[in-house]
Amino acid sequence: WKDIASQLGRKIFMAAFTVILLSALWVYWLAGRMSKPLEMLANSARQVAAGDYQVKMRVSGNDEISDAVSQFNVMAHELAHKEELRDLFGRYLNPKLVSDMFEGGSYQIENHRQEVSVLFADMVQFTSFSESNDTEEVVNVLNTHFEVFHRIIAYYGGHVDKYIGDAVMAVFNHPFHDKDHARHAAKAGLAIAMACSALAIKREDGKQIEFRVGLNTGQAIAGNIGAAKRLEYTVIGDVVNVASRMGGVGQGGELVMSRETYEQLGGGFSFESIGKQDIKGVSLDLELGVVDVESKPVARNISHVVDLAFNLELPEDVRQMAGEI
Repeated sequence: WKDIASQLGRKIFMAAFTVILLSALWVYWLAGRMSKPLEMLANSARQVAAGDYQVKMRVSGNDEISDAVSQFNVMAHELAHKEELRDLFGRYLNPKLVSDMFEGGSYQIENHRQEVSVLFADMVQFTSFSESNDTEEVVNVLNTHFEVFHRIIAYYGGHVDKYIGDAVMAVFNHPFHDKDHARHAAKAGLAIAMACSALAIKREDGKQIEFRVGLNTGQAIAGNIGAAKRLEYTVIGDVVNVASRMGGVGQGGELVMSRETYEQLGGGFSFESIGKQDIKGVSLDLELGVVDVESKPVARNISHVVDLAFNLELPEDVRQMAGEI
């Protein structure tokens, strides 16, 4: 009986050991099978958190983890779609509107007054250019210039409010606050003139395409303008009207502004007066002048920003790379 009991005990021990070993191996395999997709899910979540919405995990099996992976893919796709819509709307609408709408789910903008700097740039002799060139050529030339102008304006903290035919209207200190908006707007205007020279696109008569640039600083009304079903969030007022007429006073490649605006720029600029002018909509004559660069740091900064604007692979938020702004 002792031998039988001993043999039975050994068999029970071996059976128990085998069961425990197999169970341990099964648990290890199961844990590995579960931890691997969970680890991949965590890594993918980190990628999405970093802004990479193109992540897509492979779905295998028919369990709770597979369902979680499938739902994660749906979430990443929806985030990517939302980002595409945000970029698309950002091309046509005010960036603050788009940001508030997508980040907060709703937006509420109050009409108000604030000081802004408004910059206008329009092509010299656009009518003759458009009449003597094919439609595609006219559009291509305008878009080539506007692409560089847009990046210059963005580098200096401004916002392209609208394109009006052959002209671009940019606003500084709205919707983004900038205490040095007049100085940055002036640099943007001078950089635009320099960019035209760098592009060096010729007309049929051999003359280079140039843009007249006008700048004005003052109080404007910022608000929703338009009809109930088609609103535009923009700035209006005398400051905008005067800025649009400033460019018409100067020649191609010149930055024109009033002495009052010039006195807000700070150092590094020169003002060549062209006398007092009767500006439509303004009760008093304004002393206007052509503004140019006077100091080497300002000239170096503008030249550097123009170089950056021609590299379309660079991000827009690189103003600090430009040194003295």
